[in-house]
Amino acid sequence: LDAAETAFAAGNLDLARRLATAVTREAGADRPVRGAAECLLGTIAYGQGRMGRAAEHYESAITVFGALGDTTHVGMLLAAVGRLKIGSETTEAVSRLRAALTQLPGDTFVKTALAHALWHAGRAQAAIAILDDALSQNGATPEAIRLRGEMLADLNRAEPALRDLDRVNYGDRPSSRAAWFLAKRTCEGVGVSGTKDLELVDGADDSGPVLLRVARVLRLEGDADTAAGLAERAVRARRPPLPEHLRKEAERLMAR
Repeated sequence: LDAAETAFAAGNLDLARRLATAVTREAGADRPVRGAAECLLGTIAYGQGRMGRAAEHYESAITVFGALGDTTHVGMLLAAVGRLKIGSETTEAVSRLRAALTQLPGDTFVKTALAHALWHAGRAQAAIAILDDALSQNGATPEAIRLRGEMLADLNRAEPALRDLDRVNYGDRPSSRAAWFLAKRTCEGVGVSGTKDLELVDGADDSGPVLLRVARVLRLEGDADTAAGLAERAVRARRPPLPEHLRKEAERLMAR
C-alpha cells in the first residue's frame, strides 16, 4: 500500500493501480488496508476519467469501512459516490448524499453536494433550502455561497444572486461568471459586453448551465438567433447536462 501511494504521488498511475489492486487481493483480514487500497483505486480511476469504475471502488470501500463501524469514512465515501453520479444518475446521487448526511450530520461539504444533486433533480427550492441551512451554520463556506448564487441567478432572483457571487472569489469558473453576468443583466438592465459573452462561450466546453446562462444574456440584449443556437447546445450538453427544470427555459429560447 505504501508503494502504491508513493507511485500515485509521483504520477505513475498505472503502477499505483497495479500495486493497489494487488493489495485488495492480498490484504486478507486487514480491512483498513483493503479499504484504503479501494479508496486509492477509486481516486486513480477518477483521475483517469473512469467515473463508473471510480464509483465501484468507492462502493467497495464503503462495505469495508461499514463493517468496521467507521462512520466518518463511510460518510465521506458515500458523498464521493453521490457527487460522481450528479447529472448522470441523479436519483441515485440524491440517495447516496442523503445517506452520507446521516453519517456526517451538519457537514457543509455534504450538504452542498446534496443541494447540487437536488438542483439537477429539478428540486430547486429544496436545494436552496439546504444551502440556506448550511450557511446558517457556517456562513463562510465559499462553495456553498457560490453555488447558491448560481441557482438564484437561474431562478431570476438577481439581487440575492449578486450578493452571494460578489462575496466569493470564483476566479475563472465559467459557471459562476456566467451566472454573475446573467444576474447583473437582469438586475440592472444594462448591456453586457459581447466580447465577454463570447469569452464565456469559449470556456463553457460542454456545460449546459453555462451555455443557457449566456444564451439568456444574449436574448436580453436582443440577439435572439445566437441565443437560440446556444440554447440548443445547452440541451445537448453533457458535462454537466442541463438540469431538467431549466429545459423549458432553453426550449423557449430555441423557439426565438
